[in-house]
Amino acid sequence: MKREKGVCKGCGKERFIVNKTHYLCAACNRKRLEKQSKTHAKPKRLYNKSPKRLKEEEWYRQAKAQKKKDMIAGGYYRCFFSNKPLDPDKDYDWHHALGRKGALLYEYKNIFPVISKYHHEYHNLDAARLMKTTWYRGFLKRVKMINHKVYNKELDRLKKGGVISMETFLDEYI
Repeated sequence: MKREKGVCKGCGKERFIVNKTHYLCAACNRKRLEKQSKTHAKPKRLYNKSPKRLKEEEWYRQAKAQKKKDMIAGGYYRCFFSNKPLDPDKDYDWHHALGRKGALLYEYKNIFPVISKYHHEYHNLDAARLMKTTWYRGFLKRVKMINHKVYNKELDRLKKGGVISMETFLDEYI
């Protein structure tokens, strides 16, 4: 690239021109870029939520608040996975036992408070390693009494992971 000498439009001095679009020397071009980065920062992309989704999220907040209130009043505000008592003054993650699509997002019977550690283990460990955790077997026993759909979903997960046989699966399936 051939360097061209000329009069800078920024400072009016004869210099080597580095920005031929604005006809600026290196110092004036640097100032222009610094000013541009401060005043014309690229806006972060905002993902607009549909009015329907906003309404569903509000229902979800209400369902969580109601479930927490009911669990505290009933004396069983505990982690869904580990069954450890939860502090009513703290915020916890919420697990959706049957998924989050559509009305399942805010369905009262589908949401449960959980401790983050156990929630991450549940979602990130494969079936064999999950069975080796201290809390998973107790969770299976509790969930069998609470919700048959969730229990069957867990049995299917264990069968696919090769932890239980088809015979055991058919014996236990509710």
